[in-house]
Amino acid sequence: MRSKEVENAIKVMQRDITDYKEELEIELEDRIDEQHISYLIQQTTSYETVLSYIEELEEETKEIEFDLTSVYMSGFYDGEKKYKDKIRDKIKELDKNELLGKMNFEQVKFATDILKSIIGE
Repeated sequence: MRSKEVENAIKVMQRDITDYKEELEIELEDRIDEQHISYLIQQTTSYETVLSYIEELEEETKEIEFDLTSVYMSGFYDGEKKYKDKIRDKIKELDKNELLGKMNFEQVKFATDILKSIIGE
């Protein structure tokens, strides 16, 4: 389940991806500003990566919800910790990508803020 904040952030990212791709198409025709082309490719790739992480987490959330139901029915409960640990792992992965230069600081901060809001941190 997405919060309004997460839903709005995803819409902004999807719109930005579309804009970057349109601008990239124009830039590739002209081939004038190679630095700007590189920037557009990086932005598009980074946003697509963040959206992919969000989609993965949503799928994992569905699996965990199913697991939680099963666990609850059997009398055990540790699913929330498992869910939050998976999100924390994704945050660490994003931080690692930022350190390796695959994503810029602003994008990582944006994505980690969204993920932290999902788990209430």
